[in-house]
Amino acid sequence: MLKSFAFLVIPALLVLTQSAQGDRVIISSYAPPSDLAELVRSADVVAVIRVTSTTPWESHASARSFVEHTAIVQEFIKGSEFVSQGPTPTTIRFVEEGGERLTPSGKVKSTNTESLENNEDGIVFLTFTPALNRFQLAMGPHGLYKIKNGALHAAAPSDVANENSRKSLNEFKAALKKAAQTIR
Repeated sequence: MLKSFAFLVIPALLVLTQSAQGDRVIISSYAPPSDLAELVRSADVVAVIRVTSTTPWESHASARSFVEHTAIVQEFIKGSEFVSQGPTPTTIRFVEEGGERLTPSGKVKSTNTESLENNEDGIVFLTFTPALNRFQLAMGPHGLYKIKNGALHAAAPSDVANENSRKSLNEFKAALKKAAQTIR
């Protein structure tokens, strides 16, 4: 069973999450979703994508490090109206918290979460963040599932991730579409 502990650190809530196998511990300001419907509800866009490029990106509105991904949308599950679509394959750009950068003191910061690389497929849950003027993963790393050989791999451990990692890609997409219809 997944163990979660919350620590109140002013002004943010930090959540310590450990996978059921005990192989990863992530300290995050993003609480895991209570169920798949909450994850879908939190996102403006849910899509199956293939990443075409990944670059470091720094925000002037945040001291955090980000990685910007450009991806081809293979299928929209929710929110296609938020993305302009033309006759060519739809591309979308989004940022993911993490990556590396030099701080003013010269130190390098990095994160240790799963991330998408070039030519990798995934399912992303995105929300538009006006302060960044970008789409960003909804609920942080909980808004990313990698697809490897037709199997799902969650970027962050949670009860929802554990439950859905046992599903085939088609079963997961069907569950997402059902959740999206119930919240419209």
